[in-house]
Amino acid sequence: MYSTDFLPKKKTGNAKDPLFEGAVTLLARLIAPVMTDAAITDLSLIDSILIFCVGVNLV
Repeated sequence: MYSTDFLPKKKTGNAKDPLFEGAVTLLARLIAPVMTDAAITDLSLIDSILIFCVGVNLV
């Protein structure tokens, strides 16, 4: 009777998802000793600057 084309399709996932998640987890465990509080603060500062630059570029 009514068309359901406007409804979002269900995402079924991908077979590579568990592999990707596992790789991210292993990488996080490998770099955990390197990521000190100072390193995380510096990374956060750089991320904020990049987001600011993208915002200025849009203006």
